[in-house]
Amino acid sequence: MVRILSGIVVIMAVVSLGMGIFFITQGATKADLIKSEMRIDQVTIGLDEDAVANGELVDSAGEAKAAVDIMMELRRELQYNYIVLLGEGGFDPTNLTHLSYAQGLGETLDTENYLSLAVLAFGVTEMFMAIGGFMVAMGIALGAISIALFKSKEA
Repeated sequence: MVRILSGIVVIMAVVSLGMGIFFITQGATKADLIKSEMRIDQVTIGLDEDAVANGELVDSAGEAKAAVDIMMELRRELQYNYIVLLGEGGFDPTNLTHLSYAQGLGETLDTENYLSLAVLAFGVTEMFMAIGGFMVAMGIALGAISIALFKSKEA
């Protein structure tokens, strides 16, 4: 009976190790993919002049979050000014000022959403790697338990 239990625990250990390695690999590769895609877009919002001069780009969760905060503030300012500009007359598509503000709001909102998704995506990749690490640790623990069960006096 102990040998059967030991065998079951070994299977669980192998599955846990395999799943853990898969989660870690997927998290790391997706984080690299997000970074490379962000580098292609060459976003520098929130970086200081020296960093930009050195070719640094927004490509991490912290940098993306700082850029989101800047874009959010800009959007709120634009939105307030746009509402004041429109007054009670509403949007006039023939008015170039109205169109300019609408375009600025749209671009600001697009960039803010893009960066917010990047922050979220980085969080998900970190969560996957943490779960993978836990699964690997559990696989090792289950393997040790299996060995202990196999070597027990009841075997």
